[in-house]
Amino acid sequence: MECNTKIISLIFEISNSKDSSERQALCEEILKNVDLMIIHARICNDLKQFGKDEVYIYVSENLVNISNQAEKWKKYLENN
Repeated sequence: MECNTKIISLIFEISNSKDSSERQALCEEILKNVDLMIIHARICNDLKQFGKDEVYIYVSENLVNISNQAEKWKKYLENN
């Protein structure tokens, strides 16, 4: 999946960027890619590609955690 490597590269770009507005835009990109990954995960789960429900739950929880972190980072950047 392209989304997962894109998220990692965006996190790297945010870490290296000094421009607050650029970092906010990168957070938006992370959120879009996480949303796409959540959709992919739901489709995989519906098609029984994970094998066990626990795998889907694990993947979903981690995607939500990444999304929450990106939201917090974005809010922090907006306020500073």
